[in-house]
Amino acid sequence: FAVCMPIAIAAVTARSLFMKDGLWFKIHSFTMGLASAITIALFTMSVYSVNQKGSSHFHNAHGIIGLIITLALTIHVVFAVMRPSSHLSPKSAHDTDYDTTEEAGTIEKDENLEDEEKVEKTLLRIVWERVHRLLGLVIVIAGFYQIHSGLVIYKDLYATKDYIMIFWIVTGVLLSILAGVIFYSKKK
Repeated sequence: FAVCMPIAIAAVTARSLFMKDGLWFKIHSFTMGLASAITIALFTMSVYSVNQKGSSHFHNAHGIIGLIITLALTIHVVFAVMRPSSHLSPKSAHDTDYDTTEEAGTIEKDENLEDEEKVEKTLLRIVWERVHRLLGLVIVIAGFYQIHSGLVIYKDLYATKDYIMIFWIVTGVLLSILAGVIFYSKKK
């Protein structure tokens, strides 16, 4: 999660570096799919583990937030698969008489494409993109909290070494590298 999700976000944000053959989308889809599968597997294992101990489920912040993240991530993936078309149909995209009363709604240019490739986005797609980004950001922030709190619980339950500092150092280095890639792509 802590590796795949930031890479998925960086692939989208720095897509100008990965435009060939839609590589950015392939990286984003693969890493998000992997993060989702790992999250669901770990959630399932944790529910099973709690059942084996005979403890109650979702009685603390870690359990409740884990449930919320899993549900939000599932919704996020389902809505990603069902995303609306990014542009108007060829006929309406070249017409000068746009019918903004249709479900397609108002139009916005996609500024990330070359001039000849710019497409006009439907209102539905614009709203979908903003909701997708916001929900993704919330999931990532909650996920980092979840990993941190899980490491605290692990340390307390098993009286092991404290891995929290190592987690945040590795996460900080990874996020710094990805921020550098994004910054470089924006300057390019």
